[in-house]
Amino acid sequence: MRQYDSHEVAKLDFGISFVDDQSERECPVCESVGVRTYVYRHNGGNRTVLFTYSWCKLCRRFKGWTGADTGEYTFSDPIECLPESEREIYRRSLAKLLPKLDKLWDAGELPQQFVRVKPAKKRARK
Repeated sequence: MRQYDSHEVAKLDFGISFVDDQSERECPVCESVGVRTYVYRHNGGNRTVLFTYSWCKLCRRFKGWTGADTGEYTFSDPIECLPESEREIYRRSLAKLLPKLDKLWDAGELPQQFVRVKPAKKRARK
């Protein structure tokens, strides 16, 4: 598995937001429609963080990133119902997580469903 580079990520990030359209996207490397995305919440000591992974089911390129959870969305997470010990195994290993997510996607348990629960914060103008 190799990570997408910054130019490839920019291509993935272009267009409709994942929370508005969870369908598979075109891979900027192999050009197949097979890029999938998964998001989960992690409750840390001081704040809640969102972990996001996007990967191509065919060429296995991926990108992962984190961000603060603003509480703007609720979303489904089929991994959340697993025992904590099993969730930890997947969260510590992308080599185990991505095949599990592919199985969930192929079984129809993914993509996730997002519901906006509070308005987005307005950005200050400069």
